Amino acid sequence: MSRPANSVLFSLLLGGALRLYGLGSESLWLDEANTARRLGLTFKELFFDTGSASQLPLYYWMTKAWCTLAGTGEVALRFPALVFGLLAIPAVFFLGRELLDDAVGAWGAFFMAINPYFIHYSQEARPYTLFALLALVAWLFLVRWIRSRKTADLTNSMFATAGVLYTHPFGVLILPTLLAVLLLYSPREGGRLTVPGFRWFWRGLELVGILYLPLLYRVGRELLLKLDGGSAGAWLPDPGWTAPFETAGHYFMSPWPALWVLGLTLFVFVRDPGKDRQGRSFLVFVASVWAIFTAAPWLISVTITPLFYHRFTIPVLPLLLILFGLALTRLRSFARWMSVAAVVVLTAIPVFSFHTKVDKPTWREALETMNDRLSPGDLIIRDPGWLKPLTAYYLHPPPGVHQLSPYSVTDLEEPLGSAREVWVITMEDGEVGVEGLLRSGTIPGWVLLSRQPLPETSRKNPHALSLHQMTIARFEREDPNQILAIVHRLASIKLMFPSPSVPGSG
Repeated sequence: MSRPANSVLFSLLLGGALRLYGLGSESLWLDEANTARRLGLTFKELFFDTGSASQLPLYYWMTKAWCTLAGTGEVALRFPALVFGLLAIPAVFFLGRELLDDAVGAWGAFFMAINPYFIHYSQEARPYTLFALLALVAWLFLVRWIRSRKTADLTNSMFATAGVLYTHPFGVLILPTLLAVLLLYSPREGGRLTVPGFRWFWRGLELVGILYLPLLYRVGRELLLKLDGGSAGAWLPDPGWTAPFETAGHYFMSPWPALWVLGLTLFVFVRDPGKDRQGRSFLVFVASVWAIFTAAPWLISVTITPLFYHRFTIPVLPLLLILFGLALTRLRSFARWMSVAAVVVLTAIPVFSFHTKVDKPTWREALETMNDRLSPGDLIIRDPGWLKPLTAYYLHPPPGVHQLSPYSVTDLEEPLGSAREVWVITMEDGEVGVEGLLRSGTIPGWVLLSRQPLPETSRKNPHALSLHQMTIARFEREDPNQILAIVHRLASIKLMFPSPSVPGSG
């Protein structure tokens, strides 16, 4: 690419447009609603809150500070993730340029701009774009320090590393990748590392370790709870034996661009391993980061306890895009532009689906409609209980409406005794939980008025990562007086007909 600065500016504008478009068009989903819930905590409480065991406080501190000024609407909640996702584009360029050259960095930034997976998480009020951005910054400044010996570069790298550790439990995996950078890019003499001031790297890591100590207990405790099955991370599924390869498909929200990018990259490096040391070193670095962030957690998941999930490995994605940019620079001009066109077309399909089809349930519309229909004396039952953040965000019932998250039938006895109507909100489509008990008559005295499964649209995004079912059922109390009136009416109708005569009588 000529004029890398112009190319990066174009990528920033394109990436910004793709990330801004439709930012607030859809409702929050469960995890985003949990983010909104956490913003009601103090900065100190955010540090100790374990309501979302897979998340650590840095992103929430930053988002809380922002939302204190901007409010907590959907756009405001998602805006920090968008900013971090946008900043990752030039970060990819600078890392690619530092490790390879301008052209590779520019290609990596362009593909980062249009990557549907990163667009998705740039529009979600969660910490994954911050996780990837800080990892890129930590690697970038460590490479610069190795070459410049400037204390400021090492300081920046260590602070970014601490930020990674404070963003996600998988952040601890950044530490061995820093060692990989050091081993691969430090100058050598006689086969031995001879970086002046090498001891400062270890002192920097010691400082990071001290900063991490307050979180170490919490992360360790959650891991022990996870092993016992009692952690909030118990939702993590068994990843299966193909998960590391399926993760590449998730990175592009479709297997086809993933196959093209990885297949072409593999083809180029097998055909031409490259005589340049920079290319070989970067290939080894990407493989190391993939092994640390993907292969190692996956191996633990299939042998000990599930820890692996594709979005936890998001720092790997920008490195794969830089690697693809390196492969493109090794192609002749015609083959390069044909490959770029193919990736753009294949990527445009999931991007189009993301922006034009449903990714998240229509919580906002459904629950705001409930607001207009609720009356004093109604009872709202959230089934299961972890729907509370969503209903707290969207439901604003009038005074006298009671809300409940029951964990046993005995929790329902007193509220049902005084309720006028009952609204049951469940995350599944089917007669489950409290809804099933009311409909089956196991809990007697209630009649189903309406039942609405959502969403009922055919425009579901086939590449959606957050789509969940939701059902709202409305019940009213049976009226004993009305039932008695119906029985009397039926009896009076029966008396209007004469009794049949018996043959042979009289």
